[in-house]
Amino acid sequence: MIRRFRPAAFTPLLGLAVIVVVVFVLDLGFPAPTWFLVAAVAIVLYEVWRATLILSVDAKGVRLGRQGNRRGWQPIVPWGSIHEVALTEADPPEVEVRLRLGAPLPDGVAGAVHDPSLEYGTAPQLRMPVPGADRASLATAVARLGRVPLRRA
Repeated sequence: MIRRFRPAAFTPLLGLAVIVVVVFVLDLGFPAPTWFLVAAVAIVLYEVWRATLILSVDAKGVRLGRQGNRRGWQPIVPWGSIHEVALTEADPPEVEVRLRLGAPLPDGVAGAVHDPSLEYGTAPQLRMPVPGADRASLATAVARLGRVPLRRA
């Protein structure tokens, strides 16, 4: 799992600050229970944690984090749909999840491009920069969990 703290990940904290100011500081005449503040803090911390995810490889498949996707996370691409995972040598490196031909598209992926000279399909939503990617750790995780190769792109 790779996480990166970006300024945009902390925007939910701004919403929490507004809630605290409106409900507790301005005192608009209705009592605000303590559980309300605790729930708001929990939701905001969860959203900040979620927004920092860049790449996750687990038993279910591969999940790429947000990349300008305002609707939320990219869905998990199940191992049964993955032909291979590629990691570029660029700076920062990019990870690309390459799909098996005929595999169902993951939720949120509008379409895949198939070049007849290649054995796989690609989708722009399944490629993103992953600063701090460790090739050895990623190769081990991909091979152990998904039994698919990690290629150089």
